Amino acid sequence: DERISPVSGLGWTFSALIMAMDQSNQWRKAAEAWTDMRSRGVQLERNTLLPMFGALAKAKSWEQALHVLLSETRAARIDLDHHLLNAAMLVFDKAGQWTVSLKMLTSIPRYSLQPNRESFTHTIRACSRCGEWTWA
Repeated sequence: DERISPVSGLGWTFSALIMAMDQSNQWRKAAEAWTDMRSRGVQLERNTLLPMFGALAKAKSWEQALHVLLSETRAARIDLDHHLLNAAMLVFDKAGQWTVSLKMLTSIPRYSLQPNRESFTHTIRACSRCGEWTWA
C-alpha cells in the first residue's frame, strides 16, 4: 500500500537523481538528495529505496540504512520484501557490520519471509570481513 507523493512525480525525480549519483560514485550527493527529498516532505516510495541503499552501501553508512529500513519504510507504509531487506543487508555487508547482519537475518521471518541465498551471502561476507568465521 504505497501512498502518492504530495507533488506528483517528484518521488520518481528524486529516485532518478539518487540513482544517477550512485552510479557515478557520488554517494555523498545521493545522501544529500535523500535528505533534501525528506525535508521537502516528498512521500517515500519503494522505487527510491533501492538506489538509496546502493549509495549507502558505497558510503558504508549502515546506521542510516537501518533507520531507513526500520523506521522510514514503516512510516511510509511500505511493506518490506526480499529486495529491500537484501539491499539493506548489502550495506551491512560492505560496512562489516556482522552483528547487525546476523540480527537482520534472524528477523526476516517477522516479515513473513524466509532468508534466501542473497540474505545468507551478505551475512556470511559481513562475518568474514571481520574475521568472525565461527558465525559465518
